[in-house]
Amino acid sequence: MPKRIIYHIGDISRPGGMERIIVLKANWLAEHGYQVTMLSMSSLVESFFPLSSKVKMEALDVFQGSVYDEKRNLWGALKSVYYSIRSRIDHKRKVEKYLESHSCDYFITLVNRGFIPKLKDARSILRYIFQVRQKSNFIS
Repeated sequence: MPKRIIYHIGDISRPGGMERIIVLKANWLAEHGYQVTMLSMSSLVESFFPLSSKVKMEALDVFQGSVYDEKRNLWGALKSVYYSIRSRIDHKRKVEKYLESHSCDYFITLVNRGFIPKLKDARSILRYIFQVRQKSNFIS
C-alpha cells in the first residue's frame, strides 16, 4: 500500500520559491508511487507551477478577513486582531475536520499557525516553518 502524504500549504497559486520546491517534491513523490495531496488554506486549487495529475488538490478556504484594512486608528487595529483570531480558529477547525475524514502516513505543514493538528493514524507530523530573512545593504 502506498504511503499517503499531505502537504499543508498557505496558497499554492503563488509564484514563490517555497511553492515551487513543494510542487517539485510532490510531483517526484507522486511519480514514485506515493499518494500525495496538497491541502491549501486558500480557496484556489490551481498551482502556479506545473503539478502532476497524480497529485490531488484540496482547498480549505480558510477565512482570511480583509488584508488591506487600514490600521491607522484604533478601529482598524481592533479589526485586524479580530480577523487574525477568527482566521486561526477557522483554520484549526477546518484542518482537524479534514484530517478526521482523510487518513495519512505523513502530514507536512508549511503553515505556522501555532497548533499541531490531532491525527488518528499518522505516523509522523513533519513541520516545516519557512522564514524569509532578508538583509538589505544600501549604499548612500
